[in-house]
Amino acid sequence: MERKETLETALKDLMGVLKEEAFVLGEDEKEANKLVATMLGDLLSTSEPISESWH
Repeated sequence: MERKETLETALKDLMGVLKEEAFVLGEDEKEANKLVATMLGDLLSTSEPISESWH
């Protein structure tokens, strides 16, 4: 259960940071949310495995 909670926390933190940056780039909240959705979609839909050495 702890791993799931850690993953959820990490995703929430990532979404928060992406949203902060998207507000800088976007014109309004709606556009910022679209930017975050696009960025998360790109990150999570990659078909390439993440290297173990990346960490």
